[in-house]
Amino acid sequence: MAPAAPDTAPYPLYNTTFTLHRLSPLHHLSALTPASLRTHASQLRDLLAGDVLRGVRVGLSSTSTSDPDSALARVGSLRAVLCTPLGTPDEWAAAAARSPDREDDDIARGGRGILVEVVYEKASYSAILLRDGGAAEKEEAPGFTSYPLLLTRMPAALRATLVGFLAATFDARAAPLRIPSARLVRALETFLGDIAAGDEGAMLRGVARDVVLTFSFAGGVDADDAETALRGIDVTVPRDDVGPMLVRGRQLVAGEGEGEGPFMAALGRYVEAHLGLEAGREEVRVVKVACGAWVLGGEGKVKVFQPKGEEEGGKVWRGACEKLVEGLVGWAGRREVG
Repeated sequence: MAPAAPDTAPYPLYNTTFTLHRLSPLHHLSALTPASLRTHASQLRDLLAGDVLRGVRVGLSSTSTSDPDSALARVGSLRAVLCTPLGTPDEWAAAAARSPDREDDDIARGGRGILVEVVYEKASYSAILLRDGGAAEKEEAPGFTSYPLLLTRMPAALRATLVGFLAATFDARAAPLRIPSARLVRALETFLGDIAAGDEGAMLRGVARDVVLTFSFAGGVDADDAETALRGIDVTVPRDDVGPMLVRGRQLVAGEGEGEGPFMAALGRYVEAHLGLEAGREEVRVVKVACGAWVLGGEGKVKVFQPKGEEEGGKVWRGACEKLVEGLVGWAGRREVG
């Protein structure tokens, strides 16, 4: 497999820790084309520079940039704000090869999202608005486009300004997206099922990594014991043990009929026997999962790692990453998510 060209920009979704928000549909009077996105980028730049939006000065507050402890106080002057269509990884690579500014009308019509880049003199920040992979074919109300998942990598003050801009410009509301324990576990079980080769528990070479789960314990801590009480614990399963644990878990699940996925079924028995930890209790929750391809935190953080080459199981790795992202977009679109 030929190596990627050295000047090809990496896909923006990879290798970055993002904060997750759910976003209501964007209301707009004209189509979100590359040309209109440039206009919105200019408006956002004026806002970040402290100019007026719809008659009201709503830029970053003076305290946000004058406080020496603020991240924005150390990044220098604002250089640029870019809003561009975001396609799939293949479309991104093709557009980068064709055009240095990465504008593509086909991606704008059927793309998966919008990339927002805020470039300062000494640092750059980004946000991504993502939609369902099949949203281009779905019927949407006239004048509305749904990008349920908002991912941001930026200081809190800048994030608040961006969210305010989306509200003022598109009448869109954002809310933090929390990931419950059951969904974290489901994402892990799905990933492990995808990379397990056959019933023998052999894990796909080049994709299997150590699995790390962070458990937290709710309730039952007295104020006097707060400093010494155990609030959480990390459990690491070496990659060579993941396959055998899946095999054991399948045996347990087959014997009990329904309930847990195979990996958690086996892990639950193991930690209960060796650590006295009852993973199935309501007070014991999984709050973070790391599996090599991605890291997902219940507080609303995600990091997706760039897939490896085809010879290292890259196709499976990429499929697992895409499945995780699609699941997050679907979860963000659920009405009951707060």
